[in-house]
Amino acid sequence: MIRKLNPVIRGWVNFQKYNVSSQAFERFDFDVWRCLWQWCKRRHPKKSHKWIAEKYFKRIGTRSWTFSVKMPDSFELNLIYATDTNIVRWLKTKSEATPFDDRFTGYFEERDTERMFREIKGRKKLNALYKAQKGICPICGGAITVEEGYRIHEATGNDYKITRILVDAGCHRKLHYSKNVDEPALVRQGL
Repeated sequence: MIRKLNPVIRGWVNFQKYNVSSQAFERFDFDVWRCLWQWCKRRHPKKSHKWIAEKYFKRIGTRSWTFSVKMPDSFELNLIYATDTNIVRWLKTKSEATPFDDRFTGYFEERDTERMFREIKGRKKLNALYKAQKGICPICGGAITVEEGYRIHEATGNDYKITRILVDAGCHRKLHYSKNVDEPALVRQGL
């Protein structure tokens, strides 16, 4: 039962976590608990409530009613809770920012990098860029680390094809605050 419920709960919660949904998550957890309690009572009609609670619900951390089952290999399988999920707010776009204005190129690149880091699909793309570049910044030749920060930079080639590269935060600032708008640092590097 837990193996069937966990993916459904996780999927619904991941879909709803962008909304202001803490009260909805609390209500959802209560409704799931109530349905499970009814299921347990239906399954064991001749057993007492105390017996049912001791068999199916365990105290884990601060929660005293976690639906849980002990697996044969001494592994405990627990039902996940919607309220354990962090609610993520959408990244608002600045009202004056437009992708057609070169002044906001850096802003949109930082915003896209942060959004990619939040999503699984985006993290896969970041990982692919990191592996393709072997963890090296193509501008300075240094290692790209989480501590120093990184950004995705979009460069337009001679064939007007947009390529994305992963650069460290310092090189990204240098690229966007250079005097020439045509990205001379990338042209020098042959990108």
